[in-house]
Parts: sequence; C-alpha cells; structure tokens
Amino acid sequence: MADKSAYVPPEAFTGNGGIKKDTSDVDLDDVDFFAKPAAGQAEKKPITPPPVVIPPPPAPSPVKTPEPQKKAPIVYKKSTTYQKTFAGPRK
Repeated sequence: MADKSAYVPPEAFTGNGGIKKDTSDVDLDDVDFFAKPAAGQAEKKPITPPPVVIPPPPAPSPVKTPEPQKKAPIVYKKSTTYQKTFAGPRK
C-alpha cells in the first residue's frame, strides 16, 4: 500500500512545476496612483434606476386571548396529630 504522505499531484508533472503564470502581474513602479485622470478619460457614472421600495406588510391586529379561569385558593389545614418532643433529658 502506498504512503499517502508522499502523494504528488499530477499538476506537478506538467513541465512548469505546476505553477500557473499569473496574468495579473502589474509593475507598480509605472503606476501613478495620485494622478488626476485626463478630461477625455473621465469615467461617466452609469445611471442607476432608483431602488424599488416595497411597502411593509400591514401590522397584524392584536389577537385577544381568553383570560384563564381563576383557580380556587389553596386552604391548608393544621395538623391534629402533633407530638411534643424535647431535646435532652426530661426533668
């Protein structure tokens, strides 16, 4: 079984080392970034139509929910089987 860590992509065998030439190379020394464009070369901004405004949907009417039934109050009864206990010896 082959060792997967030794995998070489087929692009490496194309003759140029698998490196594609970049056509976007620009010599930045020849570019004047702060030059003003010539009057004839001024770009005209394309006319864009105004954006279409979609009106928001109407607000939903408040829905009335029925009030829950009132619960009867809980009545607690006192215990009738209390036992007296004392800590320590009785006197």
